Amino acid sequence: MDDKPYVAATNEIRSFGFPDQSLGRISGTNISVTVPYAADLTALAPTFTLSPFAKAAPPPGTVRDFSQPQTCTVTAQDGRSQVYTVTVIKSGQPNAFTWSKTEPGSWSEGSKWTNNLADGSAPVPAGRPDYIFNFNMAGNQAVTNPHDRSSKATTSLTKAGSGTWTLSGTNRYSGETKVTEGTLSLANARSLGDKPDIAISEGATLDLNFKGQMKVRKLSIDGKAQAAGTYNATGLPKTMKGTGVLVVAP
Repeated sequence: MDDKPYVAATNEIRSFGFPDQSLGRISGTNISVTVPYAADLTALAPTFTLSPFAKAAPPPGTVRDFSQPQTCTVTAQDGRSQVYTVTVIKSGQPNAFTWSKTEPGSWSEGSKWTNNLADGSAPVPAGRPDYIFNFNMAGNQAVTNPHDRSSKATTSLTKAGSGTWTLSGTNRYSGETKVTEGTLSLANARSLGDKPDIAISEGATLDLNFKGQMKVRKLSIDGKAQAAGTYNATGLPKTMKGTGVLVVAP
């Protein structure tokens, strides 16, 4: 029996933003945040969440000059660290949107969204190079884009926050699916598209709430790439639940 105490090894920033603004985009160790033209970049205090037991230097709430890219070092409980670079961009067009209603609706309904520039607009139907969508409300948040640009964009999904988010439909997107906090529940074997890349952070849960198998191109758990094979709640009870099975391709 191993009596050694558990020591967390993850050192991630899981969400990043500024007060009264939508969250920024995290890609690896690079973070980009879009703010209104009127924002004073020389005195911004970011808010962000970390993986369990990790610490950041400087910590959340520290006022910094973001007129130039800034760095933040995140150190895990076991002492391992990594450096994030944060870039803040001023823009007259919003790129981060938060669904603000409990009912489903259309992508183009401005009344259903709030955005990082607070101008009351909806996402541009044809899309833009870099959009961020946040879904924080309880209830059915199905959003339909009548101007589907299939195969013309890369969409990634990140589940953050302590609650449960359920994907009940069949989805088509090619980017990575990250579960950084809480539970992401998949209602069918096509909830993440065709052969997705999945990354599950320490303390987060993937609910395989379907029958049968889901083929996966890549699977990462706590930052570690998993070998080809099958994965389910029986073998990984701290990371997965449900009756479905992930199959990682060789």
